[in-house]
Amino acid sequence: MKIKHERVLKDGRIHVLIELGPTEPFPVAPLNTDSHYKLNYPMDDTIIQGHILNDPQRVYWDSYSQKWMDA
Repeated sequence: MKIKHERVLKDGRIHVLIELGPTEPFPVAPLNTDSHYKLNYPMDDTIIQGHILNDPQRVYWDSYSQKWMDA
């Protein structure tokens, strides 16, 4: 993802133009730290506060070392 242009409007809104690579997914909306969120399957009965989910770290499972590694 590459930010091509960013502009703050008079009313405080921000316009951002981003460029995605052919295999990059569309970015998700930012989380509100004061809100609550319901997770998806298999933890779909769990409600989490937004401040816990804020600034997540992407990881992957390394089958050789049998632990989660930073992506």
